[in-house]
Amino acid sequence: MAPKPGVGRRAHALALLLTSGLCGLPCAGAAAAELIALEVTHIRGVYRLTSVTQFAAPPAAVFAVLADYDNLTQISSAIVASRVLAEPAPDGAARVYTRVRGCVWFFCGSINRVERLYLSPPQEIRTQVEPQLSDLHDGASYWRFTALEDGGTRVDFEMQMTPDFWIPPLIGPRLVKRRLMRDGEEAVGRIDALAHERSRLSDEG
Repeated sequence: MAPKPGVGRRAHALALLLTSGLCGLPCAGAAAAELIALEVTHIRGVYRLTSVTQFAAPPAAVFAVLADYDNLTQISSAIVASRVLAEPAPDGAARVYTRVRGCVWFFCGSINRVERLYLSPPQEIRTQVEPQLSDLHDGASYWRFTALEDGGTRVDFEMQMTPDFWIPPLIGPRLVKRRLMRDGEEAVGRIDALAHERSRLSDEG
């Protein structure tokens, strides 16, 4: 299990986490996906991100890709490690670990996160941060998957977190949103491609 880092809380870490494309944050520009809405807010130290996107792949396949924490490194180059931990959470939920690394302007580094993972296939994924093992005071995320008439998927995403390190004013919601819009194509394109491949294999099987 990844230990909680003891030192080196870097100013870039929150923007790094939000802009890494973790678990399918949607952005414009991917040929098979469309950004419907994206908002980032910061109120009294709490950061919140909400987004809506559409994928061409069906819900079960998109769900399977985003719930596969042993293979999230396939989604984005910013995700340098991801896995399901052997020990379950006290409430019986799965426990997952992710580490992302990247740069926002001249800030570069990594951030670690351990979460409880709750799956309700193929409609919902929820996570809850374990602060003692993460670089966050608290955090949670939520995905809702909705089937579209054309066979595709709408994904509503919400993330809320409170970092346990200082974030300078220059890394605010506006910068994070611009970075998401600019750099999210990689993750969205890979998710849709992986989901289509899963769907094809399922049909063949």
